[in-house]
Amino acid sequence: LNDVAYFSSFGTDLNGVNHPFITAPGHYVISSLNGYDSSKSQYGTSYTVAYNGRTHYWGEMSGTSMSTPVAAGVVALYLQADPTLDVDGVKAAIATSATAYSNPRSPAKQRGNGIINALDGLTYVLQQRSMPRLVGKPSEVNLKTYVGDTVSAVVNVRGYNLTQDASVSLDGAT
Repeated sequence: LNDVAYFSSFGTDLNGVNHPFITAPGHYVISSLNGYDSSKSQYGTSYTVAYNGRTHYWGEMSGTSMSTPVAAGVVALYLQADPTLDVDGVKAAIATSATAYSNPRSPAKQRGNGIINALDGLTYVLQQRSMPRLVGKPSEVNLKTYVGDTVSAVVNVRGYNLTQDASVSLDGAT
């Protein structure tokens, strides 16, 4: 914990970029194992559970096979929150929100941004997007448009019964 795994690569490339860009949990991660690999020798200790007449295997594994799905899941979460994010936007969210190593044993390995932080990155993505946000109850809706942390427009729609679709357009709003 709080250190890059001993088997991870690190360093600075020819362009002066420090690596790894980000790290994710990938050492001794508990996961399902291939049920069709009868040897299971590549996984170390494995465990089984029988369900519906089939034996299912699980155990601990390490490496990019474990950390990559964690990072990919976090990126999917960011893209769900803001589908307009491009590669640079995703990288900014990851880099800005990463958690620094608090007690590194190998300081030379921690030259990148740190450990991926899903919650802080999601907060960053939501704060950066300029998409409308609805806040309210069925009889009153407040539409706020944000640019960063600043509210750029507010529209209040009040009515007795707002179960039908309504449309609002803003022309020349500042």
